[in-house]
Amino acid sequence: MSFNRIAFCYDSLARMVFGDAIRRAQVHFLFYIPPNAHILVVGGGTGWIIDEIWKRKQETTFVYIDISSEMIRRAKKLVREQYPTHMQNIEFRTGSLDLLTDTDTFDVVITPFFLDLFTSAQLPGISQRLISVLKQKGIWLFTDFHLPPSQPMRTVATLLIRTMYLFFRVVTHISAKKLPNFDLYFPSDTFTLQEKQYFYMNIIQTKIFLKIV
Repeated sequence: MSFNRIAFCYDSLARMVFGDAIRRAQVHFLFYIPPNAHILVVGGGTGWIIDEIWKRKQETTFVYIDISSEMIRRAKKLVREQYPTHMQNIEFRTGSLDLLTDTDTFDVVITPFFLDLFTSAQLPGISQRLISVLKQKGIWLFTDFHLPPSQPMRTVATLLIRTMYLFFRVVTHISAKKLPNFDLYFPSDTFTLQEKQYFYMNIIQTKIFLKIV
């Protein structure tokens, strides 16, 4: 799986299809981030979310993981240009969740359109790894696609999401072929759902989960 080939146009592609809904969804619950939080961002892409968080919470620190070296390069460039005095407050890691160590712990985990890249067979391990590094009373900011329950939007969303999966399977070689049931990976004995919001005709969802154990 590699997003290097489309890193230069990734944000533009998202805006072309969804307008500003992708960004609005990701920033909607940023006010939940506590002061002085240590944040894990997985699959953050070109790094614009760093800017949005530091506009609101300058004192936060990050570990920023992305599989794409080109996405990481662009995120580093953004930080150097806009927050040159904050470079020591963010650690960039190029690769998978295997880069997380046993000593990593976070107040906040952010997964923007990340879990949809994986199959239902892969997701339990990914979810458990992220749960293991999130502190008790930590928050998980989850944003991803969603199939509306009612017609005709469910049919529209299904066709759109199938098309996106076909595109990304060809271009980036992702494993997934369909949208998983995300609720399975936020078990009720581990998390409580604090709030949720939907965007773009309910095709995009964002949720805040509180880790209770």
